[in-house]
Amino acid sequence: MSVELSHRVGRIALQKPFVSLSYAERRFIGNAAFHAATFEELPDTYQRIILESEATRESAIAALREQRSRSKSNPGGGAAGR
Repeated sequence: MSVELSHRVGRIALQKPFVSLSYAERRFIGNAAFHAATFEELPDTYQRIILESEATRESAIAALREQRSRSKSNPGGGAAGR
């Protein structure tokens, strides 16, 4: 298994749609990743699930960063108009 592929699967382990899969399906993907040397060696279905999960993760990170930047620009937490 490549370290990069291992990290990719590890980063998405708690993201949808990966987390929505059954335990058996998640194990199949984990086993396939263990035996693959590159991402491209994974079956197309597994590649798609990983890519969708990575996109979900990136969206969540972007939303969190946006929320943090808004809270920094408004230290009162939006209570100024009360």
